[in-house]
Amino acid sequence: MVATRKAKLMTGSPIIQRWPIPFGAILFVLVAFSFFTLNPLEWALAACIGVLGAREVLIINAVPVQLAFVFPFLEIVTSLLDAEANGSVMDPYFYGFGGEVYYMSMAGLVAVYLGWKLQLKNAHVGLVAQSEDDLSSLSLAKLIVLYFAFTGAEAVVDAVIPYGSSIKQLEKHVTVLAGTTFMAIVWRFKSNPSQKLLFFGFMLFALITSLFSFFSAWKQLFIVLGFTLLIQKSAPSAKMIRNLGMVFGVGLLFVLTWQGVKSEYRNFLNGGSKQQRIVVSQSEGLLKLRELVAEFWLEDSAEEDREPRQWYEVTSSEDAWQSTLERVGYLDLFSRMRQFVPSEMPHEDGALLKGNLTFALIPRILNPNKGVKNDQLKVEKYTKRIIADNASFSLGHYAEHYIDFGKFGMVLSLFIYGLLGGWLTRIFFAEEGVNRVIAASFCFYWLQKFTSFQFDAIKIYGLVFWALMTYRFLFRTILQKTLNWTRQSDST
Repeated sequence: MVATRKAKLMTGSPIIQRWPIPFGAILFVLVAFSFFTLNPLEWALAACIGVLGAREVLIINAVPVQLAFVFPFLEIVTSLLDAEANGSVMDPYFYGFGGEVYYMSMAGLVAVYLGWKLQLKNAHVGLVAQSEDDLSSLSLAKLIVLYFAFTGAEAVVDAVIPYGSSIKQLEKHVTVLAGTTFMAIVWRFKSNPSQKLLFFGFMLFALITSLFSFFSAWKQLFIVLGFTLLIQKSAPSAKMIRNLGMVFGVGLLFVLTWQGVKSEYRNFLNGGSKQQRIVVSQSEGLLKLRELVAEFWLEDSAEEDREPRQWYEVTSSEDAWQSTLERVGYLDLFSRMRQFVPSEMPHEDGALLKGNLTFALIPRILNPNKGVKNDQLKVEKYTKRIIADNASFSLGHYAEHYIDFGKFGMVLSLFIYGLLGGWLTRIFFAEEGVNRVIAASFCFYWLQKFTSFQFDAIKIYGLVFWALMTYRFLFRTILQKTLNWTRQSDST
């Protein structure tokens, strides 16, 4: 058995390099191009932050967990693309406050990253070559068996813990076992691409089954593929860059398709109950999805034959792109809230933060009267916009920081939030006896929640804190022992 090595932050080293890309030239071209757009300063800022961010992510021989910060960047910039695509500048397109909210959001994102980076300083969270040493002795077949075992455990937890139970949230954290194993499978194959039939058969199965989901579980599959392709211990090859482009292109096709069918698909999954629960079998759900996808791309229903739809629903491929821009971009509700705060509703001066922390961190078993989390009511209160019961929207925690503290207070509080995230990242990667693959996989999974722009504060605080607790005191040990089982007696 190969001994588990000490996983720790790796300090700056000459072997840590950036991808051989002319970042300066790319930035110059993008900034120059931005002055031919309707929103030149906004696009110039996006170019600067985007290129500087790419320099942080595209590194050689260091696990790029900071990729998680790309997702909130995209959620902000997609709203800018939405306004540009519709021939408008930001302010009138987003209720008179689009530009202001855009700059506040970018400043908040930079503040979170700087706080996170300040805690890490010049350290890197694991070297790729050493991490792949841990992978080299693992059996791909046993990893896949382990994945199915953890997936079965999720189903058991879901069946045993009734809906509405005070410990139902445990089910969300159990998914990290299968998620971490899935990332290990993909990373293992990338570092040693043998047993191709087994791997691609497993990936096809994982993709198909992930489509039976109320909240597009398939997205994580593409995120993991992209993340593992970015893990490079030497300069990336043309083949790797091509594969990365393919993952992005296919992922975008899935996003567009999902936007076109998700309303009807979710309505079928919940039996028309308008609840976020699946009441049909997997085979029924997948057959219905196939039918909806075929109808969406191959049939062109007349506009007059369509039933009235909500502002966030899509009924044909004609408006799928527009819906994607509106759904991925997350400045709409923030801007709408800015109409009323503080002109009609004063800043909360930290009361919202206090309530969010209390709700997220105190278990229902200790506080049975804390009520039910309801993002819809919060959105409707601060935006004065009615949200349908079967829709899933939140203000986003950046907007909640603004409601509490205003412009400058929001940036400061988000910087402190980033400092906390950096400290927690050090905890994950600086402990003795932690397999590097486990640490890297779980930390990337966790950072996606921590860095999200669109998640509401209660969800983030709850997921971040309880994920840390369950990982530290339960799941880390389970993963260590089960991955030891997957080790081969002879490396292949």
